[in-house]
Amino acid sequence: MPSVGRIAKGSHKDTVLYEIYMLRFSFRHLLPLLNSSGPETWGWLELFLLHYRNLIEFLGSDKKLRKSDLHVSNLWKPDNLSAPHDLNEVYAKGNVLFLDPEIGHDMISKRLGHCTNVRLDLKKWHVEEMYKGIESLISRIEPTLKPYPPELQPEELPVLMAD
Repeated sequence: MPSVGRIAKGSHKDTVLYEIYMLRFSFRHLLPLLNSSGPETWGWLELFLLHYRNLIEFLGSDKKLRKSDLHVSNLWKPDNLSAPHDLNEVYAKGNVLFLDPEIGHDMISKRLGHCTNVRLDLKKWHVEEMYKGIESLISRIEPTLKPYPPELQPEELPVLMAD
């Protein structure tokens, strides 16, 4: 029977690089669709929100971590990586994104994680602003995480539309 799976990850850093790659990949496809609606737009939006949520949780969650959770505070030693010199600032800014009442983890989870009555309220996502905010943090940890696995050769960063 046919089956499908995601790429194998050789280390914990590869998991984070996969999340970064997929966030950028989905944003690149969503960007030209921002003024449209329909299944293609909705699909790319959900993919973007999923990886955005995963990354803000990694960068800024203040919830009690489970033993299996990867977090900006615990990734570096198991993979013998040097933590970025400004790790505390990255975490603090990631926590602001994580807790944001409009675009943070809880808001996304209520609309994406499972079926809730909150979904009756139309929510417009300002994905360009969201992307700019998280990309500024990604760019500070990504150099320490490279190189990317061969299957995830990063493309150029998405070019944002003029403000």
